Amino acid sequence: MATKAQIAANRRNARKSTGPTSQAGKAASSMNNLRHGLRASTLILPHEAQEDFDEILAAMQQEYQPQSDSEHFLVKQAATARWNLRRAAAYEAGCNEENPDIEACCALFSRMTLVTGRLQRSYLKFYHELQRIKAARAKPQPEPDPPDQIDETEESDSEVPDHGINLFWVNPRTGVRTLAAQSPEAKRLSDLHKNDPPE
Repeated sequence: MATKAQIAANRRNARKSTGPTSQAGKAASSMNNLRHGLRASTLILPHEAQEDFDEILAAMQQEYQPQSDSEHFLVKQAATARWNLRRAAAYEAGCNEENPDIEACCALFSRMTLVTGRLQRSYLKFYHELQRIKAARAKPQPEPDPPDQIDETEESDSEVPDHGINLFWVNPRTGVRTLAAQSPEAKRLSDLHKNDPPE
């Protein structure tokens, strides 16, 4: 347990150590705990080139031709997932060169398999959605009928023939059905069938 004097000294010292104050110092210290960068808030890390990511993004934009904000978002997310897959492969290769210990390599491979699997699923989700949008856009759209012409076949197809309704009451004890009510069309049809010869 710290004494009151130690707590007061810790508080005084904490006021003096505020960390970097310049923008360059803050940017440098934000990368202190950087290992693979797959969870970094910064898309392009210091050792990476913005042009490489821009090349991936431009190729995907050329392929899918996004036309709305949502489509631009899907393309950017797919490019980011692809970029992170590339980063994961580079990190894994670099670690294997730095540390040839088989146990360390197995542990790293196990962790990186989970990470790359998640990134691949993410990329494929965006990829399939973009493919679906591209295919829908390529499909020819049917031309609508002019508003002054009415298609009579559509109207006749939409009419449902009335076969009438018979409403029966069923005795719960015996199970015998008794006709309780009948629509006019059902009555007309039953009258027509009364004269049919028995089968």
